[in-house]
Amino acid sequence: DEVFTRQAEEALEHAEKSRYTGKFARHQSESTERIDLTGLQKRMENEMNSLKRKFSAEQLKLAELRKAYEEAVSERDGMAEQLEKGVRKQEEMEKRMEDMQTRCDAAEAERTALKRQLADQQSAPKDDTSQPLTVRNQLQAAALERKELHKELSHLKSALAEKRSTPAPGSAGSGGLGTSGGAGFWGSAKKATLGGGATVLQL
Repeated sequence: DEVFTRQAEEALEHAEKSRYTGKFARHQSESTERIDLTGLQKRMENEMNSLKRKFSAEQLKLAELRKAYEEAVSERDGMAEQLEKGVRKQEEMEKRMEDMQTRCDAAEAERTALKRQLADQQSAPKDDTSQPLTVRNQLQAAALERKELHKELSHLKSALAEKRSTPAPGSAGSGGLGTSGGAGFWGSAKKATLGGGATVLQL
């Protein structure tokens, strides 16, 4: 009986120890899992914060790129408008140059006709000296007008050539294509006043 009782007590003690040992093991396992979950949560929070910082930096870069793009578009529009104005101005200058050339041609034709008329009158019998003088004055006036027209046309052509050759302001032009006139006989003409208040030209 004593042996049986001792064995029963030992078995009961062993069972009690096993039960406590199992509880302790489970407790340790749960504690380890909680520690692992806490560490995982901390790592996830750190990673989330890092992603937030990267996202903020990317948003800042995107805002800078958008601003640079808007500035580039504005600059492009300004350049396009400036180019359009330059084209219009060039067309106006070309039109003025064509008009001036037409006036020069007309003045040249008138001068030629007056020279022919003066030559005819000088070769004819000189009954009336006022007619050759009037034609001569008209011829000189036409020559002076032609000189001024050629001068203005030369300036226009020079400005147009300069604008076409270089966009930089202040660059020297290549000079006009037309003649400036004003040399010799026709360049020495000056104004005089006849009777009656009419202004004519004399040598």
